[in-house]
Amino acid sequence: MILLDAMGGDNAPDSIIKGAILALQSENFSSSIGLVGIQDVIEAKLKEFNFDNSESRLKIFHASQVVDMHDSPTSILREKKDSSIIVGLNLHKKGEGDAFISAGSTGAMVASSLIVLGRIKGIDRPAIGVDFPTLSGSSLVLDMGATVDCKPKQLFQFGLMGSIYKSITGNLDTPTIGLLSVGEEDTKGNEMTLKAHEMLKESDLNFIGNVEGKDIPVGGSDVVVCDGFVGNVVLKFAEGMATFVGSVLRDEKSALQKIGAKFDYQTRGGAPLFGINGLSIISHGKSSDIAIMNALINTEKLVKEDFHKKIEENVKKYSDILK
Repeated sequence: MILLDAMGGDNAPDSIIKGAILALQSENFSSSIGLVGIQDVIEAKLKEFNFDNSESRLKIFHASQVVDMHDSPTSILREKKDSSIIVGLNLHKKGEGDAFISAGSTGAMVASSLIVLGRIKGIDRPAIGVDFPTLSGSSLVLDMGATVDCKPKQLFQFGLMGSIYKSITGNLDTPTIGLLSVGEEDTKGNEMTLKAHEMLKESDLNFIGNVEGKDIPVGGSDVVVCDGFVGNVVLKFAEGMATFVGSVLRDEKSALQKIGAKFDYQTRGGAPLFGINGLSIISHGKSSDIAIMNALINTEKLVKEDFHKKIEENVKKYSDILK
């Protein structure tokens, strides 16, 4: 069963519940779904959408509180213990669901996942990864803001986790890993990236060396590693550039449609919080029903491939480097 926060996101609960229904109707999804949230609201919406649950693949888990986007992430565990995020994560921890998805507050998901689920043994800090569209497919960039100040070994961990994720989602045997720096030469970078470069080079990961910002959109590597401060700046710049390009090309419909298709987050649905001892999936706050459906389909694949278990196994493999 995959647990889904019915109350999280700008378009909740309608788009969340519609997305769950679409997933259950899809031939690409075979799991059951647990909707977490205010039971009366969920039941009313299911009735409104004429959903027939005769196959019993959908279950409701009541949570009386809703996390607001303005709630402090650190206060939720104290003041909103019965929120859909906390209830959903606790159900996942107890084994009543194989994963938990929310389009609610990213800060709340990061903080709550760390407290409720904890980190995978051997992983110091969590990371948020975003698949950027490229000329050759997509590049997973991480971290996008979960860990702003990083140590070299944490960058190594990001590369390791990103490689496992891309091998599953991109069907790649040995995804390439690039370290985001100020130059392609091995000697370029600050103290943190220079040390991380040494660690990645020492491993048998498919590390191709430093990459620059210009390499991301052209597909310089399957995985791009950076600290959360740099990653978040890259993400916000990319979002702004997409808006700019869309405005410039508003009269060039065919070109705009091609660009829009590449940047459409709905096809990916969401991404895991890397390094968490479980599957905590963060979806875009503006997720539509299509985005939620795809988040469920993609999460099911991660469940079947034992994503976080593979991370745990590989961390042990590189324990000497990570000392």
